[in-house]
Amino acid sequence: MDIKDLLPIGSFEEIKSSIEQKEAMAAESPETRAMIEQAAEQMLEELPNCKKLIIRNDYDCDGATAGYIIAATAQSINPDIEIEMRPSDRRYGYGVPAS
Repeated sequence: MDIKDLLPIGSFEEIKSSIEQKEAMAAESPETRAMIEQAAEQMLEELPNCKKLIIRNDYDCDGATAGYIIAATAQSINPDIEIEMRPSDRRYGYGVPAS
């Protein structure tokens, strides 16, 4: 079996182009940028007095990296903070669960 047989309808190049377009649109979205800025501001406000931070992330390369960056940033703001990493469970699908 060839990898192309496992891909959705469309060529690899078409799928890659579609994903890149969606990523670019999300990055340029004023709503997305506002949500990211609001989350960052809230974290900076809460972290100095926070005793424990639970980080929910997925288990792939970008999820593990994002979790590490958040943990390192939190510890640089509040060295006494207790951090617990909770990677998502693969039994329930891919990505971070809503609950």
